[in-house]
Amino acid sequence: MRLPFRGSVSRDRLEQLLIAPPEDFETCNTLARKLQNHLTQKREHMLQLSPLELLDMLSRTPEREEREIHRLLKMFLAMFLIYREGKAIYKGKAHTVEQLAAARPSKIWRRSSGDTALICRYFLEEEARRGETPHLAFLRGSLAYKMNHLGDAFDAFDRGRLMFKAGARAYHHYRGAYSIRPLPEFRKAVEQGQDPVRDFTMEEGGTFPNERPIIVIGLDQLYYERYAARWVERAEGRVNLHFHVANPDPARLHRAPCIRYSFETCPTGNAAYYATMRFLQLHHLLEHYQRPVIVSDADAYLEGDPTVLLDETHSYDIAVTETGPLRNHLPWRHLNAQVFMARPTAETEAFLAAFRRLFAHLEADGGAQWWVDQALLSTSKILLQEQNHDLRMRCGRLWASSGLRQSKLE
Repeated sequence: MRLPFRGSVSRDRLEQLLIAPPEDFETCNTLARKLQNHLTQKREHMLQLSPLELLDMLSRTPEREEREIHRLLKMFLAMFLIYREGKAIYKGKAHTVEQLAAARPSKIWRRSSGDTALICRYFLEEEARRGETPHLAFLRGSLAYKMNHLGDAFDAFDRGRLMFKAGARAYHHYRGAYSIRPLPEFRKAVEQGQDPVRDFTMEEGGTFPNERPIIVIGLDQLYYERYAARWVERAEGRVNLHFHVANPDPARLHRAPCIRYSFETCPTGNAAYYATMRFLQLHHLLEHYQRPVIVSDADAYLEGDPTVLLDETHSYDIAVTETGPLRNHLPWRHLNAQVFMARPTAETEAFLAAFRRLFAHLEADGGAQWWVDQALLSTSKILLQEQNHDLRMRCGRLWASSGLRQSKLE
């Protein structure tokens, strides 16, 4: 089934969709991604309805007639509140769903005339009838995370994960909850867990014969064949490239003075693992090169001069991209894995060791899921800060100074 709209999302168009709601997962997932992307990519003009209008549409459907699309739209409504009215909520004294539901409209925010209170009451009334729902757990987790009540936040997202595990649908932007556990469980995994042994082979060839920046890209052979040529074309004379390739085909690798390789065999890998393995193997590369490196997504490309980023971060152990206020209420969207700088220091190794142990813990409890890399970047930061670790970590917008841009190739 095709969605009845391609551009903006209006009340009328959603009403049309609810007349004959889709049942297949892919159509619902497409709608979930479309709605969420309009918010996170600052395209609110494409959402031609208010949270209160969406609530009105949903509340007119009896629970016994509720379909998957209604549950999807309730999750989006919870996120809609966070995105649209976050600043007003967090500046006030109402920090929980219960407090927001009890607040007078003038104490919440003027523009929405009390939408927040009405929506929170609706969610709480629903909870009283049927128990906590994934969308209410996400709303509670988002509020707690933004208020830096991290234990409460991780507990709430973990409850959402367990609901997904029990059968509730987890759409694209919300699947990061699969990589969340209560903080005491994560803390124990770092303190008592073992550093996992993973297959790793460094190809002979030594270090690079110059001081140009080193960019590390982790990918499997399929992605290598799609993106490596673009990297190599732009790298000569400007940067050095280190490709870490899973399940490589040696006969199909590019060769040039500016390229080095490492490999691993991973017969059970998936897309989430391939996106994460650059962080799992990064300690080997830092030990080998004894220089700072920039770690990049495979689908990025070189446009400018990465030395700008290295110069800006010369006093830091790690630098990571921090997202803006439209994403930073979810642990798996708060820190972005697209551009990451690391120096070979003991503090960096402590961070990466925490990351590796957290990943091993999740791997033993269901395997890698999408967003796991970003979820664990945030969690590792939280746990090291708890320990008062002397990690010098810069969190900010790194794209401009990295000289990198992102563009997918088919």
